[in-house]
Amino acid sequence: MWGTVLADWSRLEPSPGRYRWGELDREVRDVRRAGLRVLLAIANTPRWAALTPDAPEEVWRHEPPRHLAAWTAFLGALVARYRAHVAAWLVEPSLAMADFRGTTADYMGLLRSARQEVRRLSPGALVVAAAPPGLDLPYLATLVRRAGSDFDAVLLWPRDRSPGDVMEALSVARSRGAIDGRHEVWVALAPLAGRPARPVPAETEVQMTVAARAAGAAAVLWPADAVTQVAALAPALRDAAFVGPLSRGPGVAALVFQDARGPFAVLWSAGGPRRVALEGGVSVEAGEHPLVVRGLPSDLVEEASREARTGPLRIPRDPADDYSRAEEVSAVLGPTNVERGLYNQRFRVIPSGAVRPVEVDGVEAVRTDQARDAVYLYFDVDHSFAYYVAGQWDILVTVVVHRASAPHRVGFDLFYDSTRGYRFTPWQWVEPGDGWVSYTVRLTDAAFCSTWGWDFAVNGAGNRAEELVVREVTVRKVPAGAPAETR
Repeated sequence: MWGTVLADWSRLEPSPGRYRWGELDREVRDVRRAGLRVLLAIANTPRWAALTPDAPEEVWRHEPPRHLAAWTAFLGALVARYRAHVAAWLVEPSLAMADFRGTTADYMGLLRSARQEVRRLSPGALVVAAAPPGLDLPYLATLVRRAGSDFDAVLLWPRDRSPGDVMEALSVARSRGAIDGRHEVWVALAPLAGRPARPVPAETEVQMTVAARAAGAAAVLWPADAVTQVAALAPALRDAAFVGPLSRGPGVAALVFQDARGPFAVLWSAGGPRRVALEGGVSVEAGEHPLVVRGLPSDLVEEASREARTGPLRIPRDPADDYSRAEEVSAVLGPTNVERGLYNQRFRVIPSGAVRPVEVDGVEAVRTDQARDAVYLYFDVDHSFAYYVAGQWDILVTVVVHRASAPHRVGFDLFYDSTRGYRFTPWQWVEPGDGWVSYTVRLTDAAFCSTWGWDFAVNGAGNRAEELVVREVTVRKVPAGAPAETR
């Protein structure tokens, strides 16, 4: 088990070559006395080393250093002092809090320098990279491809994501090569540096721990006040091998593990208490708090093993919500959307996505509201239809909008989750005239991992003279490079 200690560079080296180790010495000693292995999380740049030292503190503390040599010298002193006590070194955890103000290349430079110093001074220790908050699979793939030899494990903080999201993301990432066999995956249930997180219910902490271990996470890091229930379950999971899931109805997680005592299942229900049938007429009551059931018969273990080979690890859903065989997904917009595998309604609570329902030409639709900066229509594609596309398909997004009152009065583009991060498509002016018109945009590099919680947005932020009115959005998949049928 791990205990995390923050090594704040901005406090440890307030001026070049002058170190203040006292507080860090005590914190490392306390973790070791508790019988935990030490993960030292290195974060924050001193003002004297920052890119823009005259900026506000919340800026310069999270910038990469102006000269990499200053970072390397600090690492040399840090690793030399604590190499006998630290088992793993986490590089710049504020990246996972979205506070890091450098580029991906900047971060990889820090990571490579850390790897070199740890190899030189403490070759048996692990180097842990950080990923941005959420479940950013394109970033993981880039990290593995461009810096795979510079780290041993990668830390994820799945902020605002469910246990089911974590299982799906990690299993898909492994099957698609975004994570490879060289690297462990670690999951943090709370931020290790930077802004405090919103409190997480105790049952969610337990569910997340089980889900992460089922999906192959080598370590799960809990907040300091983790509930006893999590700590009690952890040793069993640490020493157990995941066998597979059991399909026991929508919203029911039933995950089978095997340890020295034999097979056991961990079950919970995301949709309220449910009786879950196991075998031979035996059933148990599953609720939000995970339930451990031991003494499983061999046929249940075999069933779980078969299920593990059928595809990504997911919590079962209602078959009516399965769009894996659909030709397209769509959302017809209005006061209450008609959503078939394409979701917008839930994002209208976001101020920038709080578009206004309208009726135009006798048809319900929505329009942007520039005065309130509500200029984005956010959409999430159902994961059963498209998830981590990354070259498997080209994505066609068709947007039905009302014609403009005159040329160059109103237009839009798409802001979408790509394999290179979120990016914009070229601007599309809406032709003038009466009635409605459709525009189809082809995305050849879509990721659609819901990295920021959504896959794409119809963006009307560039308009000033007229509001964008949208009636319907449809998403289709076509083989990469293949011509699309005219609609």
